[in-house]
Amino acid sequence: MSNFERFLTSIFQEIWACCQRIAEERNRTGQKHGRNRHTVLIADDDKLILSSLRYALTQRGYKVLLAQNGVAAIVNLERVPVDIVS
Repeated sequence: MSNFERFLTSIFQEIWACCQRIAEERNRTGQKHGRNRHTVLIADDDKLILSSLRYALTQRGYKVLLAQNGVAAIVNLERVPVDIVS
């Protein structure tokens, strides 16, 4: 397994753990989620990482937003409800 594959695997595991915690908290508090999937915002200046993560996460049912820098990430956070920021 390449370093990049290890990196992606690590990111997926972190995102999955966050999604599980969000779902458990919503179940515990009785909150309803208006969407049927989690929204993930990924901020990175590397286009290859962004596109790879978008493809892989979309294939797993996540709604994915991308930001190529911190300013773009903040703009996304102000406009769209996001479950996870990576």
